[in-house]
Amino acid sequence: MLVVHERFQHPRTIQFAETDLSGAVHFTSVLRYVEEAEHSFLRAKNMPICDGNIFLPRVHISCDYRKPLHCFDSIIIDLEVLALGRTSTSWGFFVARDGIICAEGKMITVSVQIMPP
Repeated sequence: MLVVHERFQHPRTIQFAETDLSGAVHFTSVLRYVEEAEHSFLRAKNMPICDGNIFLPRVHISCDYRKPLHCFDSIIIDLEVLALGRTSTSWGFFVARDGIICAEGKMITVSVQIMPP
């Protein structure tokens, strides 16, 4: 079960394949890092991510990019549960390198149950 203001940190190293010719991370990779951290958080709490009937699509996301990230940077993705609704979760996140926030934002996920035909 998630709790409002609960936080989770997910460490990660940026891989070469996640960068462009300038050596910087493409902006969409940051969103994948956040999703990876969310899944790690939910797994740590023994909560289903996708059990065949329940899915957690993102219905809103915003992100401000402050500093570039580069190949082999060690980063921390920090997630916080901002609000819990009946079927939705609002998340805050930031991605930091050496204690400096490089990206920050918010997202909303909803729990959708797919009924078998």
